[in-house]
Amino acid sequence: MDLEEKKVRRKDIFSNPRYKEWWYTGCYDKNENLYFSFYFVRVPFLDSVKFTVFDLNKDTPFTYSKKLFLDSSQKKNKLDLHKRSKEIFISYSGDEVSGWVFDMQAKNFSASLKIEPTEPYFTKFDNNFINEYALLHFMKNKVMGQIVANGITYKITNGLGYYDHCFGKVPRKTFWHWLAVQNENLAFVSLINYGSFSQKYTEVLVKGRDGRSSWIRLNQEVSFEYTSYSKKSKWRLTSCDNELEITILMVSKSKEDIPPIVPIFINLKHDEYYVKVNGRVKIDNIWIDTGEMYGVMEEHCGKW
Repeated sequence: MDLEEKKVRRKDIFSNPRYKEWWYTGCYDKNENLYFSFYFVRVPFLDSVKFTVFDLNKDTPFTYSKKLFLDSSQKKNKLDLHKRSKEIFISYSGDEVSGWVFDMQAKNFSASLKIEPTEPYFTKFDNNFINEYALLHFMKNKVMGQIVANGITYKITNGLGYYDHCFGKVPRKTFWHWLAVQNENLAFVSLINYGSFSQKYTEVLVKGRDGRSSWIRLNQEVSFEYTSYSKKSKWRLTSCDNELEITILMVSKSKEDIPPIVPIFINLKHDEYYVKVNGRVKIDNIWIDTGEMYGVMEEHCGKW
């Protein structure tokens, strides 16, 4: 669909410099007992990619990140992200019908993955008068393939995946908390942006009595809570529709300062957490236990 296509163009640096977009893909694999993610960020003057493997048998996550320029070509109604150079090869393509294929090769790292959608997608469109913004995401994707990181091979045979594309006029300063977790029976996603014209959503993917899955929007006024003592271990996400306890399993921290001494252009902190979540959500005035869910939480703040 056209919501998967690249939206940001190089000439937007003059006509629409606040236009940004990103594609995030994450997967929990029970057999390997790990979570991995990769995402592309595209702004008018540059692109970047980051791949992270959260292996609880290691002290720290494996990360590979690089700034680059993705190929400008774009197939209609397709995800179409490509880059080939002496240092790196990337190909990420497909659509919501046939699924997506991701291949990446770089120094000390390679990945080859097949991602198949199994459930309906979710969309949201916000702030058309001020900060036009769009979101497309899929949960409960089936993920298969192989990752080789620092000589360790991970075989993904039945991964539970997430995939999204977000794009629009993003404010210069952004601050958000985001959670996307799931198990075989339920998927839960919540975002709260902080600011004058913030985007927010909270929804759950559940099966009805007919066996079909559907997205149900919950109250968007949520609270991500932690104390100075619990930030590295326990959080809570609460609202009138959900009560969730978030256990931090591992974290990947990143900081970007451009220029380094006086970061007047980019001054950004972005933390990605591998998390386990338990709790309950309220659907049609009935509280439902979520069971144990795994996935990602982000804390993002700064200027970019």
